[in-house]
Amino acid sequence: MVEINYFVDIIIPIAAFLAMAWCLPTFLARFVPMSVTGLIMNGIFSIVVLTALGASYMWWLGGIGAGEGFMFLALWHSMRIALIWAPVVVLALIVQPQRWKPDL
Repeated sequence: MVEINYFVDIIIPIAAFLAMAWCLPTFLARFVPMSVTGLIMNGIFSIVVLTALGASYMWWLGGIGAGEGFMFLALWHSMRIALIWAPVVVLALIVQPQRWKPDL
């Protein structure tokens, strides 16, 4: 039977995804325009990157020799991780307009 180390196997990955979910949109806000369009672009790019990271993490957990369609299965199971990071991304995007400077 496989023994689970809760700190290494659960707490650290959750904390890493939470940190990435907050830092990625905050970092990308420097490079997108200060508008609703820029906010939407920031959100879409952040979601795509975090979904890809979640799928690759799930693929890494399953092992390399798991079969041909396993990456799509990992993408499907990465939506479980999205339950953790998606609300944080939304909150990070909500606070972005507070930092916008008005045009003078």
